[in-house]
Amino acid sequence: MGIHKWSDLMKKRYSPEQIAEIHASAVRELQRVYVTGTECRVNLSKILDRVAKTGEPVVIMRRALPVVAIVSLSDFERLESAAPAENHTKRRPRSRRS
Repeated sequence: MGIHKWSDLMKKRYSPEQIAEIHASAVRELQRVYVTGTECRVNLSKILDRVAKTGEPVVIMRRALPVVAIVSLSDFERLESAAPAENHTKRRPRSRRS
């Protein structure tokens, strides 16, 4: 539903379900973790551990704009299965360098 100003909420009549969804959306936005590209590079291992453990995505910023998110594998697979198949190409995982 997006971000709502308090004045807009007061002008309209919302159902309890709509108010709960607005509240949940605001809480999710406040809990989202943002890091700069430099912070990501320095702390990548910790960020990956956090995402794997909590399942919460981490948003990477570049020049104060969100550019990419690190998400858990289960979230990625859920998103991938929901997307149209023609937009995906099968890629083999890269092997580690020796």
